[in-house]
Amino acid sequence: MPDLHSSTVMFRKRPKFSAENEVRLLAGIKMEHLPLDEEGFLAPCPERLMIGVDLSILIAGVIRGPKMTEENQRILDETTATKIPEAKILRSRFDVRP
Repeated sequence: MPDLHSSTVMFRKRPKFSAENEVRLLAGIKMEHLPLDEEGFLAPCPERLMIGVDLSILIAGVIRGPKMTEENQRILDETTATKIPEAKILRSRFDVRP
């Protein structure tokens, strides 16, 4: 749906980045399904919501940011090799380092 526009900033994407094939997830939950505390008020949101996915199907490659430290690159490489060994690790096109 490349022409779909959202009023939520985090779900907007500039057309020049459409080739990135990015996945963004939004879940709509009706108010009556939200958890309530003992007094009937909305309970605090959980810090994280875990959704199981097969990363080898979802992710074909990982792009390193242009300003990543060597330590963060090492962590990214090791984690990618462990979690999604089929994924390619690429350098950002904005990375002009030799």
